[in-house]
This record gives sequence, C-alpha cells and structure tokens, in this order.
Amino acid sequence: MTTLFEPGRIGSMTLPNRLIRSATAERMADPDGRPRPELKALYSELARGGVGLIITGHLYVHPSGKAHPEMTGIHTDDLMPGLTALADAIHQAGGRIAAQINHGGMQCSRQTVAQTMAPSAIDAPFLRRAARAMTAGEISMVIEAFAQAARRAQEAGFDAVQIHGAHGYLVNQFLSPFTNQRDDAWGGDTDGSDAVPGRRLRSDPGPGGTRLSAVHQARHDGWGRWRAESRRRRRPGGDA
Repeated sequence: MTTLFEPGRIGSMTLPNRLIRSATAERMADPDGRPRPELKALYSELARGGVGLIITGHLYVHPSGKAHPEMTGIHTDDLMPGLTALADAIHQAGGRIAAQINHGGMQCSRQTVAQTMAPSAIDAPFLRRAARAMTAGEISMVIEAFAQAARRAQEAGFDAVQIHGAHGYLVNQFLSPFTNQRDDAWGGDTDGSDAVPGRRLRSDPGPGGTRLSAVHQARHDGWGRWRAESRRRRRPGGDA
C-alpha cells in the first residue's frame, strides 16, 4: 500500500504519488464551454486532498463533437484563460493535470449538435437518432481539431493529454466494424480503421495516452435489447 503514496512517472511526467482521478464528466461549463468556478474548486479540492494526477472530464475539440450541455471545451483559443486557471490551481495545490480530449460523434446530444456524424451512416436502436457519414474532409478537420486541442492543453500548462477512445465516442466509432464500414483509407482492415486514432496520437505533443474500450460490436439478443460484445483484434504477428 505504501507504494501508492510514493512518487511515480508516466513518460516524462513525474507524479507526487500514484493516486489518479479518472476522467468524469463534471458538467460544470457555461454554454460556450468555459469552465465555471465550481470546476476549479473541485479540482483544487482533489489536489489538496492528495490526488497526484487529475484527468479532466472529456473536453470537446470541435463544436460538432460537443457530447452534452455543460461540457467543457478546448476547441478555441478563446478558452485559454479558463483552461490555464484550471492547470494553475492544480499545480498550486501540488498536483498534476491531464486534459482528456474528445469528439462525441454519433453520440452528441440534440441540445448541442443539430446533425450528428459518424465514420459511416448509422441508425441503430441504441442511438437517439440517425447519424450521417463523415466526409474525408471532415475527418481531416477533426484530426486537426484534436491536434489543436492538444496544443492548447500544452500551452495552458496541462501536464499530459488523454485521447478519449472509448465509450462509443468518435475514436471508438472508427475502431469498431459496427460503426465504421468505410471502404476508403479510413476503414476496412485494422490499418484503415486505426488510421484516425493513429494520426491523432502522432499529432499530439507531450506525455499522453488513449483511453480505449474492449467493446467494438453490438448484437441483438432476441429480446428487444442490444448487447455490447467484446472483440479483440490483433495485427498479424503483433499484440492486441
């Protein structure tokens, strides 16, 4: 147990201890995505309480990917003062902070996005509404949005970036054959479907990681429900 309270490292980032607060959607932002004072207060309290690394709730990288109301944004330089204040507050309390960046894709709320998009057009029972297929230009735009979000996190003083690649959001949608049925460079085999998250990782500076999900498919169980089905994918001669 004492190891929990010893300093640790993630890449080039040194942590005061091994206690990490995982990302949770706090819903503490104004309509423009600016963090409200209560979000800074929450993070400061966690850091003062001894949490070594705080991973923010998911931050949207582009207006088309705002998953729900009161979601904090990192999609424009106008938000830099508020983001910098968050990082400064955690550092003053002795902690470290990582920005979890995300695009909601087909899971965005009607309250935040007029028309949702996904790797392929999809209309399934588990979705609130149908999503249209992204164009190649939109895919490139979103990749650049992730890169710019990572830049803002770095310039605001964040210690790391985590790309949200789980829970059915856009990165996860590209990894899933259920939602990615493209036959171009962004779909097909694992090389194609992994291309979007791969380019995002290469575009992001500094320490970071990707939160991935083992759930890649859904199937109907015959009783009016859709169930998630785990699927491990391996490259030839490589690890999963």
